[in-house]
Amino acid sequence: MESIQGLLKACRVGDLESLTQILEVSPELIDAAENSLGWTGLYCSVLCGHYEISKFLIKNNANVNIKTRMGETPLHQAVECKNLKLCKLLLKHGADPNIQQNDGETPLHIAVVKNNYKCVCLLLENNAECNIQNYIYGKTPVHYASEKGNDKIYKEILKYGPNMSIKDKSGNTAKDMRNSIKDSKDDITIIVTPISGEPIESACLSQQLSPSYTRCNSDVSLMAENRCLDNKLRQCEMMHKKIRETVRSSVETIKRLDHSSNSLQEMDTERTVIEEKPGDKLKPDLNRWLKTLRLDSEAEILAKAGYDDLTQLVKQMRTTIPLTEKSLRRIGMTKPGHRRRMLVSLESLASQDDTGGLFKQIQCCLSFPRNIWFNNTSSLEQWLDDLCLRDFAEIIRNAGFEEVEDLIVLAGTSYAIDDKVLLEIGIDKPGYRERILAKIRESCGGLKTEEIVIDRSSNNTACELCEIM
Repeated sequence: MESIQGLLKACRVGDLESLTQILEVSPELIDAAENSLGWTGLYCSVLCGHYEISKFLIKNNANVNIKTRMGETPLHQAVECKNLKLCKLLLKHGADPNIQQNDGETPLHIAVVKNNYKCVCLLLENNAECNIQNYIYGKTPVHYASEKGNDKIYKEILKYGPNMSIKDKSGNTAKDMRNSIKDSKDDITIIVTPISGEPIESACLSQQLSPSYTRCNSDVSLMAENRCLDNKLRQCEMMHKKIRETVRSSVETIKRLDHSSNSLQEMDTERTVIEEKPGDKLKPDLNRWLKTLRLDSEAEILAKAGYDDLTQLVKQMRTTIPLTEKSLRRIGMTKPGHRRRMLVSLESLASQDDTGGLFKQIQCCLSFPRNIWFNNTSSLEQWLDDLCLRDFAEIIRNAGFEEVEDLIVLAGTSYAIDDKVLLEIGIDKPGYRERILAKIRESCGGLKTEEIVIDRSSNNTACELCEIM
């Protein structure tokens, strides 16, 4: 098992020397796969874009058509990553362009969805079949080309004589969908009137409300976008409500202190004032630490449960009765993302050498901006768009994973996101869960050292936490 992990690691990081040594000792590992996702060395090297490693594995007779647990082949992944060079290498050595994933999609389906014209041409030249239907929606690559509205790709596929009478599970042919999209572009326009009063004719309504189509679910994309808009409106309403409540509370407090209101108003005001108990207040170090983790919303719960001192929390993590996810759930911290991120950070602090001061490594006074370690990652919605799972953004965010970095930062720890966690938060389809897990692993492999930029110029004086420590 350790040899398999060593081989996969060498393929991920591009370590040709280690890979060569492993295969010299254990040549039977050339097509070995790890158990959870079914990834082989060749799949990992393609995923991470290592051309020379992939070439070396193929030269040593690696099977180019082995599937992962999701049914993906290395060619599927090369197309997904838009790596034309690796696509050519795999096809040259016998990769089958017509193998279907668990959801029924071929590499050609993916290339069309990605609007990758060169890859589409390459696959068609290597006998990719354009009449294969996926399992979920019954769509062929021609259906996708019609939905995307990419005339160049659509016309290229037509050169290979696709069956235009094939209907998807909604009863639509590719031609029907193309005509429908053309009609919507020609007939539906909206007029936007800005504050200046001058009307501006905008693009078609479909472009305004649904700027991008997603794989397999374009029939409901408009509905999904409308739900997203409704959610945004509800969030704005909640924010405005909180602002109104804060202002009202402030006004009532001033009236009470000024003794200018009548007794009934004073009684109402007193009910709005939160009485603080001595043990319900966090110490400054813990409060500041929670803010750096974006977990300040959990401050009240921690304080009421008696977890009000960061120093004591770190010491507890070093004892035989450390803080656990179960204990955090018991006190009312309901979001698994918040629990796991907090525990990972506490374990990191607890593992540091205490001789130079417990929090010697905390650089809080440097005022790091948000997303400092992931300044090239996309939003959660954009990240999920690549998986055609944008509709799950709200579920994932409500579980405490508000940003992409919250998913990635747990990788490689004992609190890493796994199949059980995704099922717990409401992602019930195993195929969707496997997509997300694979994407997390891909995102981890995609982070580069040179992308990490730290601005240390914003503050050079010790903050309150540094002084306390």
